[in-house]
Amino acid sequence: MARRKQKRKPGQPKPPATPTKPVITASYVKGRAQFHEPVTTGLTPGGLYDILTDAVEGKTARFVTMAEELEEKYLHYAALLEKRKLEILSKGWYVLPGDDSEQAQEIADEFQRLVTNRADFYYLILDLLDALSKGFAVIQPIWDISGPIWYPSSYYRPEPQWFQFGPVNLHEIRFVDPYSNEGEAIDPSQFLIHFHKRKSGHPGRGGLARIASVAWMIQAIALKDWAGFVEVFGVPLRIATMKPSHNNAQQIAAMRQVLEDMGSDAAAIIPDEIADLRLEDGRGSGSSTSGANGPHDAIIRYLDECVSKVVQGQTMTTDNGSSRAQATVHQTTGSLYPQADAFGLGVPLNDQLSRRWTTINYGPDAPAPIINLDVEPEEDVTAFLGQVKEAVDMGARVRESDVLGRLGLEPVDNTDPILGAPAPAPAPAAPPAPGVDPNVP
Repeated sequence: MARRKQKRKPGQPKPPATPTKPVITASYVKGRAQFHEPVTTGLTPGGLYDILTDAVEGKTARFVTMAEELEEKYLHYAALLEKRKLEILSKGWYVLPGDDSEQAQEIADEFQRLVTNRADFYYLILDLLDALSKGFAVIQPIWDISGPIWYPSSYYRPEPQWFQFGPVNLHEIRFVDPYSNEGEAIDPSQFLIHFHKRKSGHPGRGGLARIASVAWMIQAIALKDWAGFVEVFGVPLRIATMKPSHNNAQQIAAMRQVLEDMGSDAAAIIPDEIADLRLEDGRGSGSSTSGANGPHDAIIRYLDECVSKVVQGQTMTTDNGSSRAQATVHQTTGSLYPQADAFGLGVPLNDQLSRRWTTINYGPDAPAPIINLDVEPEEDVTAFLGQVKEAVDMGARVRESDVLGRLGLEPVDNTDPILGAPAPAPAPAAPPAPGVDPNVP
């Protein structure tokens, strides 16, 4: 096996793509700020249009800033996005050898020990999943070259605002250059680059934040109007009718104080001068009603459900529960999303990270390990056993070992019986004929 047993000697050339420190950092001279001005504060529909248009043209700095802010301001979207990430991260991962050779197994074991078993690998996947919202994610492995086997000891996440798409090749990631619209070329072999392929076409249009931003903008307007409505009509309207003989300015001022006390303290002493006192429902009547099931609530719920369908593929487990059967159907539909996300992560994890690590340490012809994210949906054991029972009752011959294997159980002995319906009980013997001794042959 072409493994290096000794440390590299001083002056010996390094293999490519093994940076031991970040190759891009904050620099005000090059337009790479560590902190970014907020873009959603006071954002108007026209301003949102400009941000989305710039992103399509390759200038993504304001778009990715907005995407980060949406995960802080749009609570429903943030919860859905976090749930989608956790569906990947909570299941774990495992490493398979590149082929059936002994060398491939040894390389896979070493890769698992030095790379995937490290805590930083969890955060690498989390940072790569940032592409769900922004459309792309760029991570730089920081290599430890102190031992015979070189490996990424950490993963550096440059600010996504420091990148843009090329003006000619809109699928090419480049460094932002304040003095050129073309940006600055990067060495892709030094980075892990992940595009979220939600749809075909320009990656700048694939981020979920592009859709969520429109829903958030409409909701922000609706919430502002709703807050103004609640401020005016949230407290019941207090109407007092005074007796005709008590209508001088001093008495009217006293009555006003009574009504104000009822609004702030919900208690007041009602003097005799008041002929009638009514409390009107603050929600009003007819088309002015706003609250649960009112117009503001309806538009906000509608937009949340639309975002749920885009981010999770269903609404039953995110917005409105119903029967268990319907929830199962929706959950099955939603399970397609983590499988697709895991498949997309195979590009940066296998084609880039695993392949490069193997090439650096074992040569370009060595079999690279395969990282598999365990996102297969859990099997419904109750439904499976019901199907087995129905098949057996209909006369199907089912091996016990097949059923136990699906359940993750081991047989109790070396036999492998065929499952079947219980044998019918033997029919009772016919009674002897009258006058016949059954014991006489």
